[in-house]
Amino acid sequence: MHVLERHSEQDFDELAHLAARICVTPMALVSVVEADRVWFKARVGLDIGEVRRDGAFCSATILGVEPLVVEDAREDSRFSGHELAAAGIRFYAGVPIFGAEGVAIGALGVLDRAARTITTEQLDALRALAHQASALLEWRRTARALRQSEELKTRIIDSSPDCIKVLDLDGRLLSMNAGGMAALEICDFNAVVNSTWVDFWEGRDRDAAVRAVDTARDGGIGRFTGYFPTTTTHKPMWWDVVVSPLRGPNGAVERLLAVSRDATARARASELAWAVAEGTSLSTGTDFFRALVSNLANALRVPYVFVAECTDASRTRVRTLAFWNRNGLADDIEYPLAGTPCQVVIDGTGGCYPDNIQTLFPQDTDLAGLSARGYLGLPIRNGSGEVAGHLAVIDDKPLPQD
Repeated sequence: MHVLERHSEQDFDELAHLAARICVTPMALVSVVEADRVWFKARVGLDIGEVRRDGAFCSATILGVEPLVVEDAREDSRFSGHELAAAGIRFYAGVPIFGAEGVAIGALGVLDRAARTITTEQLDALRALAHQASALLEWRRTARALRQSEELKTRIIDSSPDCIKVLDLDGRLLSMNAGGMAALEICDFNAVVNSTWVDFWEGRDRDAAVRAVDTARDGGIGRFTGYFPTTTTHKPMWWDVVVSPLRGPNGAVERLLAVSRDATARARASELAWAVAEGTSLSTGTDFFRALVSNLANALRVPYVFVAECTDASRTRVRTLAFWNRNGLADDIEYPLAGTPCQVVIDGTGGCYPDNIQTLFPQDTDLAGLSARGYLGLPIRNGSGEVAGHLAVIDDKPLPQD
């Protein structure tokens, strides 16, 4: 039974003590009636916590709406065989306790080891106390339902893969859901709580975040798409961000809600398309390849991109036509293909190695100099369909699986 829990609580103990004092009895109970047992939610003067339901005083009390008075249980065949009567209880007066749906779920009763009577005023007082017990139970039931509802909301929010954050009006981070922390690889929220959220972003994305916060603070909805890598492995990620106002009871904006949804696949495809379009809009030849590797490196957030052509018919050596090396274009180089991942690309048998590229190609010592971990190569074919060179992307972090 959830409405009346079995454990004694101070609020119900006080009702039992007050009932015993008003009725001048040594014992009082707040009882919970279940299928085959009666549990004592609160008790005064009794050490036992439960009795069997069959033949119990409160079991009979809940069958009606009026108080039940038993002046001498020894003389009442309904109760003379019950364990309480056998323990010496002779007098009982009880009033049913009703739940929210009007069904009696327990009783407030007073007991004595001597046969006796009870006054009308004392019964009226028991009725009032039982009404208070019913109100207390309804308040507890409502509070429990609200708590369970809030817990459900919290579980739903925490399980969301979106990054859901609450900010104060100055844009400081107050809370973040568990799913968002996992997506950003944040292990300890205490390390970022109260930090300025817009400072998570850089460059134009930071400017967009400032505008979004200002818009939400003024009661509007701020939106932007920004780049923010994960905090531990620095995995490149793009986010669709919506910042909206959280209003208080008077309608005033009290907090801000920032929801970030992973938009990496779409944003990466968009930036790649832009990079290729930007490159092909330039003049052909060397300028084309230089623009292409520059824009690809920027779009993919990788340190190395190059385009190379085969220098002999046997395709054993290649020469770069454009080489982006971290922060700028590097001098072109020529190198043998044997033992390199580029050889696999030129042979047409592979070309995607998300991680551990140095372990896979130990003979290629240049990979160590680049601190390379991930490699992606694509063959370039001539008009006859033959492989004439390749495009290579190298990262010092694992490449995303997509």
